[in-house]
Amino acid sequence: MTNFKRVNHILFGSTLILATLFKILSTFLWQNGEYGVYGSTWALVSDALWIPAYIALFGLLKAKMPYYANIGLFIAILGCVGGVTFGFEGLYTAALYLSNHYTLQAHDHFPTAFNVTLFWLGPLYPISLFILSIVLIWKKITPWWIGLMWTIAAIGFPISRIPPRIELFAHVVDILMFVPAIYITWKYFYRSQETLDSEIT
Repeated sequence: MTNFKRVNHILFGSTLILATLFKILSTFLWQNGEYGVYGSTWALVSDALWIPAYIALFGLLKAKMPYYANIGLFIAILGCVGGVTFGFEGLYTAALYLSNHYTLQAHDHFPTAFNVTLFWLGPLYPISLFILSIVLIWKKITPWWIGLMWTIAAIGFPISRIPPRIELFAHVVDILMFVPAIYITWKYFYRSQETLDSEIT
């Protein structure tokens, strides 16, 4: 494997780990069930890092499911963009001391803008993870228990993020996302290119 490919694999694998790790950190920074300034910041960074992470994950399926790998990646990236905009909203809402009542009024006043940037894109993130986890099991890219953890996390993620937010439940969801990330990163991005090629083709 060339040095470029090696660095590329390490970079993609690292983004997957960091994306899930920063999501854990963001939840620990919640304040009374609200993201707050710093919780929103790390949630935003996490969702941004999920973009290269998704590129790597869908790349594992290019040989077996090229159409899904490309279309699914596009949809997943849109979901990540929605996650980033939610992070921005939480950051500036907390930093400017805006009440929930005020933000809800803003949503009502600009429904199309908020729907396009938040409520239509945001759900694509857990939906993409849910479908991807099933495909990874189906194509035997991951063991069933690894895929199942992401399946459960994808279902639990939106539930854990809508009020009333229960921190313990959110922590469990975050861990269910983190463990598969460690496994997949080690197996497919930190090992040799020859091993990767033989296992995904």
